[in-house]
Amino acid sequence: MPRTSMGVYNRDFLEEKILIALNKHPECDGDCKGNAVVTNLKDYWGTELAELNAQIVKDLSKVEFDCENLCGLGEDWAGEEQYGFHTLDNGLTFLGLAAGGDWEWPVYFIIYWDGFKLRGYIPTKGNCYDVKNKIAWGNEDELGFETEEECDAYAKQYRDMEEEERFDFEELKKDIKKRIKMYPSAEDMIQRIKDNSQ
Repeated sequence: MPRTSMGVYNRDFLEEKILIALNKHPECDGDCKGNAVVTNLKDYWGTELAELNAQIVKDLSKVEFDCENLCGLGEDWAGEEQYGFHTLDNGLTFLGLAAGGDWEWPVYFIIYWDGFKLRGYIPTKGNCYDVKNKIAWGNEDELGFETEEECDAYAKQYRDMEEEERFDFEELKKDIKKRIKMYPSAEDMIQRIKDNSQ
């Protein structure tokens, strides 16, 4: 079943919502410049972005991965198109990030506003994780292989992959657009529900 997002929100609106939630998070202790309050996401790298609210935690729990290393904000990631703020042609604005433990390949996810609250979503298409087991590549020890050979054969699926092959941004965008349906207003959404129920 597709998710919905009501209203068209720009980058500034979404960033403000994220900053408000971030500064309320009990583990947020300021930005990387030593300021007590985070005023700009490019100056922030904490893992709390994947835990801004209970809904995001639930949304991102569909895939097992660690948030120890967060990718996507700041100058380090400026050249990688999938990261940062984006607005799709259907009007959905989102923040694209990836996270993973030192032993894992990062998993790409987004944060967006659904009209009521911040949500998270992990695209399947264009992403880089074990879709069958819903686990980040690098966690083969968690899968209970009986022999080292079985474990090595499993790991070969991702070990030979080049770093540039991890994410396909065009496929990620298609997946996001297919999964999250946009409604310009609550009235528009109600009317579409009525039209589809007849």
